[in-house]
Amino acid sequence: MIHAPQPPRRADALLERALPSGSKGLTILGDLHQEFYDIASRRGIRRARRWYWRESIMLGLRYAIARGSRGVEINEGEGGEVMSSLLADLKFGVRMLIRTPE
Repeated sequence: MIHAPQPPRRADALLERALPSGSKGLTILGDLHQEFYDIASRRGIRRARRWYWRESIMLGLRYAIARGSRGVEINEGEGGEVMSSLLADLKFGVRMLIRTPE
């Protein structure tokens, strides 16, 4: 039995934390998964994984900035912990993207 390639789990975890909850976030995640499968079948799993990490980082930053601009406290309380954790995840994603050979 042949298994379909799967997007990187850590990148998915990053997206699940960064994307809006509900149907909007699920729709975005579903679209990314579909594009990942398409790229993997056309260009290979390595390129698809690198693409997925890049998209995860960019979307994570976009939604983190959007939350920050809506007045989420970054330095104090629960909002600060979430933002710190999200930024740590984004840094990890950047490192993984840099280390992934083509």
